[in-house]
Amino acid sequence: MVGERGIHLAQYAAAETVVVGGLGLVGLSAALMADQMGARVLGIEVDPARLAFARGLGFGPVASPTEAGVGDHLGDTGADLILETSGSWHGFKQAVSLVRVWTRIAVMGIYRDPPPADLALDLHGTLYGFPSKFHYQRLQIIGCGSDPDEVLAPNPHLATPRRNFAYTLERAGQGKLPLGKLVSHTVRPDAIESVMRAMLGGDRRYVGVVFDWSEGGSEP
Repeated sequence: MVGERGIHLAQYAAAETVVVGGLGLVGLSAALMADQMGARVLGIEVDPARLAFARGLGFGPVASPTEAGVGDHLGDTGADLILETSGSWHGFKQAVSLVRVWTRIAVMGIYRDPPPADLALDLHGTLYGFPSKFHYQRLQIIGCGSDPDEVLAPNPHLATPRRNFAYTLERAGQGKLPLGKLVSHTVRPDAIESVMRAMLGGDRRYVGVVFDWSEGGSEP
């Protein structure tokens, strides 16, 4: 499970405050997992439909980055760990804006294009200009790639995809991890093409989609 991998690699510790940037399927999975592990969770999302969907999951407060006082949700301690799943440079900028001393940003999204020039200069100034957040606030930026299929020495990281999935399914089977809540749409299999086209076209209403092969499948 991708969310679990990011939490592992960022070395989450009990009772930390976790911010999840981007509340698609990956971000929501990470938010539910962090909540299951005892974190105080804040979700951040720009899309109104996804904001409304996320607020029904119960893992903690959900806010738009354009809201005044987003950081107020974090209380006096601020963010210990930020799981940046948006894949957007603006999402990364939002993560950096919430940094305080010793915050870790676990980058789970993929930035497929270079940042716009003005945004790149802004990020460079924030991260490296005096007083540099990267240096003076001891910011850690952690890349979250795939876990290895098996643990090989000298790697001390013991997570593997098989172990992650086993843990996730165990918690879901115990009713402690409500993965069913991530299903935003249940549709007929003949709608696969139209749903995939909509998602590729940027339709953000779709979060978790299940294709119902029974007679009673619903419309997309």
